[in-house]
Amino acid sequence: MKRKLLTFALGLTAVFSASTVAAQNRNIGPEWGGNDSTRLYNYRNYGFLQEAFNMKLYDEAAGYLQELMAAVPGARSQIYHAGINIYKTKFNTATDDAQKKVFMDSLMLVYDKWIEHFGTHPEQGRAYLTRAKAVDYMNMMADDREGISKLLKEAIAADSTMKYPDILLVYFQHLTDDYKLFQTLDADTYLSAYEELAERIDAATSPEKDKTKETLDALAVSSGALDCGSLETIYGPQLEANPQDTTLYTKVMALLRRNKCDGPFYAKVSEALFKLNPSAQSTLALAASFEEKKEFAKAIEILTDALSKETDPKAKESLYVRIAADHLQSKNAKAAADNAKQAIAVNPESGLGYYTLAQAYALGSNACAEGFERQTVYWLVYDNLVVARRLLEKDGNNQIKNIDSEMVTYRNNFPLKEETFFRELQEGSAYTVNCGWISGNTTVRTVK
Repeated sequence: MKRKLLTFALGLTAVFSASTVAAQNRNIGPEWGGNDSTRLYNYRNYGFLQEAFNMKLYDEAAGYLQELMAAVPGARSQIYHAGINIYKTKFNTATDDAQKKVFMDSLMLVYDKWIEHFGTHPEQGRAYLTRAKAVDYMNMMADDREGISKLLKEAIAADSTMKYPDILLVYFQHLTDDYKLFQTLDADTYLSAYEELAERIDAATSPEKDKTKETLDALAVSSGALDCGSLETIYGPQLEANPQDTTLYTKVMALLRRNKCDGPFYAKVSEALFKLNPSAQSTLALAASFEEKKEFAKAIEILTDALSKETDPKAKESLYVRIAADHLQSKNAKAAADNAKQAIAVNPESGLGYYTLAQAYALGSNACAEGFERQTVYWLVYDNLVVARRLLEKDGNNQIKNIDSEMVTYRNNFPLKEETFFRELQEGSAYTVNCGWISGNTTVRTVK
């Protein structure tokens, strides 16, 4: 009966007069064809497609779909919406594997045509559609792991702004299963994919960036391939066999740093990479290896040399802060303060610069006489902690809790009110600290 209804509807088109066709066609755009009769024919086929689909006459609907995709592929995205649902339904109800393959091929073709003609759509464009295509294939063809991997990679490549970070994680979960459960993926390929995805996330501006990175790392850790011992087992022999392979050393160093590895293997890789390619990355890695061994003088020497060649203000700020921190570890408070001030000079908004300067003043205060003279330095320490807290909180830094605790400690070590009264100092008045190399303008405060 439904088929007859459609046939009868088609038959009715013959009794429309030429004037009726012209009147209707004025409301049908050029996307439906090159002349009035063609546009009307295609537009009616679109209506028949919708009717057949709604009546669940999927074979009938598929015929209209194929005709519309061939004749007017850019007319309406709804053509493809219907096509996806038609072939998903036909696939899910088919009992023969050969039929299922035909319907899956047709489904993929509908997606490809949709992407070709509507890939620039602001919402349901290339990134959205390649993601949907990959997810449908994964759900319907779970045994074709190679095919799934290929489509998921295409979806990630299409999503240049990482608008859909979930697909990146779906892909890495797929790889993790291949590596850990099915053992069809070697460790080197798995870790290369991890590093590539991690770099992609690091470069993204997506609000989901941090959460996505956290999940990616958790998956990698769960695989067992990312722990420091495994990295040494996997890459140690490769490095020994390729001592001049800068690309391989750079890759291994990135993995070691990402997993916060240290120890002899890290030191060996960092020193070798520095000799092969004394870049910013290898310099920092080598400095870290010396810091881990508490050889701070060597770390400072390497970082200072890097600083002399650096021109990027942000990188210079980071180097000054790191050198200051190494001087703190060496108990050289003045040198630490000097470098912290340089970081602030490069970037007046350097929260870590102010925090490191506060630590340098606190360490240097031990050279002052005990009592009031040392307590005045605590005012300077507190001032710099206040500024550091404000700037680091704005950047979302995780040092805030430590700073809050330190601020309480120094407030509790301010002079007593009797002490400032005896020295004829008013609460809140200006005061200039002069204690050896430590000097600066601050405010009189007393312990509460």
